Amino acid sequence: MEIQHFSHNNPLVYNEEPTHESNKKAHCYGCGEVVSGTSFSCADCGFYLDKKCAEAPSEMKHPFHHNHSLKLLASSPYGEGMSICDFCSKSCEKFVYRCSCNLDLHIKCALFSYNIAEKNIGELQHIALKDPLLSTENHSEELKEASLAVHEKCISLPRIIKSVWHCHLIFHNYFVVENECGIPECGICHEEVNKEYGSYYCSECKFIVHVKCVQEYPASYFEIESKDAYEKLIELQMLTIGTTDPSFLVIKEIKLGENVINAEIKHFSLEQYLVLYDEAKDEKCCDCCSLLIETSFYHCSEFDFSLHKSCAELPRKKQLGLSPLMSLNLIPNYFFKCVFCGLLHTGFAYKFEGFCCCTQCAELSWTCTSQGHKEHPRHLYPKCNGHCNACGHNIDDVPAYRCKGCNFNLHFECTLLPQTAEHQCDEHHLTLTYHEDNDYSEHHYCEERRNSNIWFYHCAICDKSAHFKCVHGDYPFIKLGRTISAETDHPHSLVLVQKVHLYPECSKCGQPCSDLALQCAELAQ
Repeated sequence: MEIQHFSHNNPLVYNEEPTHESNKKAHCYGCGEVVSGTSFSCADCGFYLDKKCAEAPSEMKHPFHHNHSLKLLASSPYGEGMSICDFCSKSCEKFVYRCSCNLDLHIKCALFSYNIAEKNIGELQHIALKDPLLSTENHSEELKEASLAVHEKCISLPRIIKSVWHCHLIFHNYFVVENECGIPECGICHEEVNKEYGSYYCSECKFIVHVKCVQEYPASYFEIESKDAYEKLIELQMLTIGTTDPSFLVIKEIKLGENVINAEIKHFSLEQYLVLYDEAKDEKCCDCCSLLIETSFYHCSEFDFSLHKSCAELPRKKQLGLSPLMSLNLIPNYFFKCVFCGLLHTGFAYKFEGFCCCTQCAELSWTCTSQGHKEHPRHLYPKCNGHCNACGHNIDDVPAYRCKGCNFNLHFECTLLPQTAEHQCDEHHLTLTYHEDNDYSEHHYCEERRNSNIWFYHCAICDKSAHFKCVHGDYPFIKLGRTISAETDHPHSLVLVQKVHLYPECSKCGQPCSDLALQCAELAQ
């Protein structure tokens, strides 16, 4: 096989092994190294090129210098010994990749750094660092544009990560091709990403995040060795979750048309059986989520224990919506503070690594469309500032859902407001209302003047309104009087109560119990 290389006038012949007959070693004209493997040579004049130099592209787009293309030259344009490689700082005496902005690279340095950048920048950690603001021996003062500058801390950036911010793996890139992404917006801070600098990117979804945003939340991601290793991890996790004990056993089934209904079940949270009802005859709240029951539910009349049908079907083990690789275990009859919404709850908790989250937050994702702003999706910002459109209070550097284009913001906990609620001010169910479409009274149940721009509950039948704080109080997800599982040394069960008569002293700290408290079930009877 012969090739015609631009650096030599004669055709070059392909050699499996070096063909020089004397003991003198042949050196590659491109990189200057001894030819030890396959090569191309000219039989007439002893000209050699090793395979890598012979097949090197005549022009390349380097990941570290993507503003311009690098062109391969057979020798330095300045003359022998006058060109300095901007990667290793040694003189360029053979093939050189050159840019119009006076960037010069040995062919070996160009190919080596290109391959490393494409695979894993971590292998560059032993390369000497250079201050990108200093001029080189080429006396170029435009080195900011013409250098291969990488921060020392960026050398060890993981190439592939799995982040809570995205459902797929995201890969570290040094630049994003123009036609791959329009005006890219960081999936964490939602500010514009400069495509000329490094970022983490998912080419499948065009999802992109700043490197600095990823580094700011080290607990939000972990490094992935390879895509194959990740797929095996997911397969193992799904296998584990799939073999978990079910939440209930079916005791009795009935057939309605083509559908089979679980009419009676044995739920893991209760010893007695639960019977399915189409609707509640009186006001009932779910013992899982503490919300009002308006649809089908399971009920035990002996213990007055009720579960939404959907709550009864919650898996005992699941993946967290905000972090798909985090496994959660369902705990019944618990009193806890949700790590995400920050609210106190009674009922079922999903527990992980010593933390608890409510069943509603376990289902939340990083993007949602609902609750008062269906025009555009809202994204979860880890740090948000502004005013909450639901309650009107400030959002000060805390996680919140936000529609940037409309300046629409919601506290994490305000996304959990139920669509309907009951209250003593009205015999009917109240509906969560977002906008002042009608001339509702400017005074609510508490007779305090209300802000027409914030959400409220309203009864269209009676034309009555109430602040949602008046409807839910300080503890919207607390169901008083229920038996609670608590880690104490008390021999009896504990019941959750509020404002106990005469404010007795706490058995732990000695202070008066003036608000929520756990009381011995024997005393509560």
